[in-house]
Amino acid sequence: MSKFLPPTPPVDPAVLAALLAEGNADSESYKIAAAEPALRQALALAPDNPATLLAMAAWHYRRSLNPAAAMDYAFRALSAEPGNAMAHKIFALAARAHGLSPLAVGHLRRALELDPNDSNTCFHLGLTLIQFGVWNQGWEMYERRPATHAVNGYNKPAPPGTREWRGEDLTGRSIALLGEDGHGDQLQNFRFARNILALNPAHLILEVRPPLRRLFLESLRPYAGGTVISADPAPTDHVLAFGSMAPRFGANPDTVAAHVPYLAVPPLPPGTNQPRIGIVWRGSPWLDTDRIRSIPLDIFSTLFDTSPKITWVSLQESSLTPDERHLLAAHQVETPIREDADFFETARLITGLDLVISVDTSIVHLAGGLAKPTWLLNRATSEWRWGWKLSASPWYPTLRIFNQETLLDWPPVLEAVKQTLHNIL
Repeated sequence: MSKFLPPTPPVDPAVLAALLAEGNADSESYKIAAAEPALRQALALAPDNPATLLAMAAWHYRRSLNPAAAMDYAFRALSAEPGNAMAHKIFALAARAHGLSPLAVGHLRRALELDPNDSNTCFHLGLTLIQFGVWNQGWEMYERRPATHAVNGYNKPAPPGTREWRGEDLTGRSIALLGEDGHGDQLQNFRFARNILALNPAHLILEVRPPLRRLFLESLRPYAGGTVISADPAPTDHVLAFGSMAPRFGANPDTVAAHVPYLAVPPLPPGTNQPRIGIVWRGSPWLDTDRIRSIPLDIFSTLFDTSPKITWVSLQESSLTPDERHLLAAHQVETPIREDADFFETARLITGLDLVISVDTSIVHLAGGLAKPTWLLNRATSEWRWGWKLSASPWYPTLRIFNQETLLDWPPVLEAVKQTLHNIL
């Protein structure tokens, strides 16, 4: 240390521990803003402390806005503690956000070597492998995902006293499919319900979120055969989580598209010859990554000047703010979605559209499952189901992906959409 600099005062371990405990508790509960002051104070007190570095890495990862910072802090934590499994995991997840698949997979595998019982790491390794094309191994790891409730919702439902279906004969027996994760995840995996019906169960129960029930029941009726289909919980011989259907039936890039379309509703009467395009600019604010996947409407609205030939239709399902209503009215955007609408009603509206343009939320899966032409505005860090910088997806043959290059920088993406619309109108 230079003799010209004042000596660094010793850090009170109790003070540092209290700050980290407070900041980590909020960070792990995804109270991102609340966690920052305590973690910043801890960093100022002990900038080279491995626990402080790891806490900052985890906070940046959960905050989603700066995966490079998460990667940097995790690397520094690993430099101090190479055997820290959590540091390997955070480093891997930040690397995945940059598309660095070998680093992501390698460090997740190392994290599992150090902590073989961490089912959350299994979950992330599984989805990382699938994202980068290794589906069989990915599903195997994904099936080891947590069975207990997690703050961010990623858990495999497994009610006590039930028998998970593992391929047994279902003839004359009952099975309940248990919804898990968000609406979009359930819509994506619902395609495999017909595989279950093909095994001739006597009773198929869909334990899913209420907004999905009518759509799912309607979509399965033509394929029911002798099966009784309901959405009312009842005693069953077997249960199977929605997310486990893909691994059970060996889903891979060459087979998942064969199910589409797998959603069905009575179509609306034909409209005018003018192109009608449905739009969704934001997802649920409760998702931790919503801040990087949603687009402020004042930015998204640049699409409305593309052509006077287009009739724009809002498919936004959450409540519109006064500012959003004013902007939509100014551009004569139709707003037919009622606040109490379920996915069945929204699906019917989509049947009357020519195209859906949406950020990464449930409407992408709804439109894709109906085989409606759909354009996804995909955030720079992407997500496991959309691969990395792909323009198409094996999950939905009618899907086209417009990828963001820099987080929060949406104007170039919207300009590419406008140009594409100009070329096809």
